[in-house]
Amino acid sequence: MPSIEKPCIRKCCLNKEDICMGCFRSLNDMKIWHKASVEEKRHMLQLASKRKEVHRSKFC
Repeated sequence: MPSIEKPCIRKCCLNKEDICMGCFRSLNDMKIWHKASVEEKRHMLQLASKRKEVHRSKFC
């Protein structure tokens, strides 16, 4: 069965919306990662990527 590794970079710091500023996953995404299907993980990673882009456009 294919798998997707966690994107965690061990720089966890949640913002006020419970988004990790290290990997940009939501707290809920982190909690359910181990139970999620490959498709669900891909979706989580897409959302995290979008969050990261928005963050960089505002703060970098």
